[in-house]
Amino acid sequence: GYNILKVQARIAREVEDYGADLPGRVTLEWGFAQSRTVSSRLNRLYIDLAIAVALVSITLLPLGLRAGSIVMISIPLSLAFGLACIYFLGYSLNQLSIAGFVLALGLLVDDSIVVVENITRHPRLGYRPAEADLLGTRQIAAAIVGCPAALLFAFLPLMVLPETAGQLIRVLPVTVVATIV
Repeated sequence: GYNILKVQARIAREVEDYGADLPGRVTLEWGFAQSRTVSSRLNRLYIDLAIAVALVSITLLPLGLRAGSIVMISIPLSLAFGLACIYFLGYSLNQLSIAGFVLALGLLVDDSIVVVENITRHPRLGYRPAEADLLGTRQIAAAIVGCPAALLFAFLPLMVLPETAGQLIRVLPVTVVATIV
């Protein structure tokens, strides 16, 4: 429940004060500072997110601007819902939750592309747009619901792991389940 960057800054001040009281021939060296790793990864996360959005956009261009935009809307909406869920459940944004987001968003984007492609196929077969939407979605509804449902059931046992192992890993399945829902 603490911000590691703030905690590390407080620790650094204390270590500096302690180091000032050491004899002249004794030096104090930092062996490891987790906050540097976290800060670096958070900075890298923004770059990775931008790259992911660009790659998804390029992938969606063949679908057309309208269809690609519809798929692109699913990404921030799902992410926002997943972030809100883990926040209200008392979890933090960390490496496991980010891995959960990556996994869930990959599935969501894939499902969105499959639905849009199936819908866009039907007007070429002579269906009106409204009919194409209904028929295209209805044809693959079982697969689109079944795949996330199977993933949800695969992650449910991880959500109920007992003791320390459960506490450590629980944020991953919670993030996946919340984002997919």
